[in-house]
Amino acid sequence: MAVERPYARGLAFKAGYTWATSEDDTSSFLATDGDDNTPQNSRDFAAEWGPSGFDVRHRLVASGTWNVPASQGAPAVLRHWQVSGILTAQSGRPFTPRISFDNSNTGNTGGGTFAYDRPNVVSGSVPPDAHTGTYDGEVFAIAPQYTFGNAGRNSLTGPGYASLDLSVSKRMALGSSRALELRLEIFNVLSRQNLNLPDSFVDRPTFGQSLSAQPARQAQLAARFTF
Repeated sequence: MAVERPYARGLAFKAGYTWATSEDDTSSFLATDGDDNTPQNSRDFAAEWGPSGFDVRHRLVASGTWNVPASQGAPAVLRHWQVSGILTAQSGRPFTPRISFDNSNTGNTGGGTFAYDRPNVVSGSVPPDAHTGTYDGEVFAIAPQYTFGNAGRNSLTGPGYASLDLSVSKRMALGSSRALELRLEIFNVLSRQNLNLPDSFVDRPTFGQSLSAQPARQAQLAARFTF
């Protein structure tokens, strides 16, 4: 779904919203942040079917440009200003719950070309000595030794993302064919904390916690000379 206002009276904007889903049994040739893209059990490819690594269910992008009007005869410093912005917001990306060691004894040691074992999804009570982890209301436990876990590939969803970027620019004519444009650009102007995917290893104390984030507010000043 998209809406657009063509450029008129110094103002133009457009916005698009996507609601979609994508599923597969592998999304890349090598491992990505959220998944190994290698089957846990090479004899059970059906167990790998799940959301794609790039499956983002909701995504909104809106942008606009405004040429700031100046009254007739206004001084040069008040003319030829432009304000632009872009808003991006989306739901989280999927990731796979994993175990950091070869619990199944099948060579699942990870590392980019090998898979990791996955845990079991626990629906009832677990033994007091069982190693468990919880994320988004689901409980996971390490499967019995020499077995594969039943947790699905890309069955968990990470945190969402939202950012507002703005730019303010001024164009100064330098003769008939030359001009200098000064531009201030601010990224993530609201300095929103956009967390990266959480730790996906159930046997770690940091399971389910995002240990890093994308950059906070950043600003840069640029100049462009055209001739």
